[in-house]
Amino acid sequence: MYKVLHLDVMRQWRGGERQALLLAEGSKNRGIDVLFICRKNSVLQEKLVEAGVPTMPLSIPFEADFYTVWRLSRIIRENRFDIIHTHDSHSLWLGGCAGLLARRGVRIAARRVDFSIHRHGFGLSYFKYRYFTDHIIAVSEAVKEVLIKDGVPPSQISVIYSGVKTEPPQKTDVRTLLNLSADTRVVGTVGALVPHKGHRHLIEAAAMLIPHRRNLHFVIIGEGPLKKSLIEQAHYYGVSPNVHFLGFRKDAENLIPSFDLFVMSSVEEGLGTVVLDAYRAGVCVVATDAGGLKEVVEDGVSGIRVGRGSGSELKRRIARILDDEEMRKNLIEGGRIVLKSRFSADIMIEKTLSLYKRLLEDTQ
Repeated sequence: MYKVLHLDVMRQWRGGERQALLLAEGSKNRGIDVLFICRKNSVLQEKLVEAGVPTMPLSIPFEADFYTVWRLSRIIRENRFDIIHTHDSHSLWLGGCAGLLARRGVRIAARRVDFSIHRHGFGLSYFKYRYFTDHIIAVSEAVKEVLIKDGVPPSQISVIYSGVKTEPPQKTDVRTLLNLSADTRVVGTVGALVPHKGHRHLIEAAAMLIPHRRNLHFVIIGEGPLKKSLIEQAHYYGVSPNVHFLGFRKDAENLIPSFDLFVMSSVEEGLGTVVLDAYRAGVCVVATDAGGLKEVVEDGVSGIRVGRGSGSELKRRIARILDDEEMRKNLIEGGRIVLKSRFSADIMIEKTLSLYKRLLEDTQ
């Protein structure tokens, strides 16, 4: 049986960290020998320990820390790891260098975003993805297309969709949390407050809808650098009382079932696993056509797709779904079917383990 080292050094808890946890936990439960190295005192460390995944937290001062690379190389060599799976771009550099230094292990990198690897200039990022890993797992065809356009050979890329558990999550009613009446209609979203998530377009839509629907409230879950400006935007439009910023919530997936509608307003998106959480929770979805969302949301079947970057288009589709109960029920059922057939955590885990096996056989 082969041994797998997982590496994720992000401080925050986002979709990539959740996928890494699901993969490590699922691999362990299938008898794979795994060790997960993460940043000390991170949310990921806490959740790995809760899940019973063998974990080694490290203090990592910065990405290009050669002492950390040396430590990792010793761990790889002494424990004879066969697979080194890195789950974020910073880990890719650390794990890639450590694998080279240890002279063992097939290096696999996850790529979860659909923007160019040259985004910050032609330099380290390109060499990381081209030479510091042996294979890349793209979470969507959209991500794969960007990598190929950026010069990564297609043979070095496999598409494996992210997945979530299919059983419904426990429900925590957001209305109770916010002291809202039981008949309040709630439109919600979950995601880091960063430019590519397009929250400003969602607030534009809210500003058009709320004056005509006083029992309509918008709930935005997540933290990020745009929080202050988004709050100011809601205040400018005069809709602050009906737009609620809940910050980072460890129980976000439990709040989603109480939404009447889930909206994904991204202008760039690798896949959008939080949409899968909405499917899982039995909540109807409106999402843009950004990146991998086109592969997750089949328009008119599992949700409604809109063009990215348009508050007015979001407003129109949100209003339509809120007013059409029959359509909403049909889309919810379509979302459940899509989740179970293509985007379950079990499918993601099995396809990843099959890739491990194939890559190891190719090295023999």
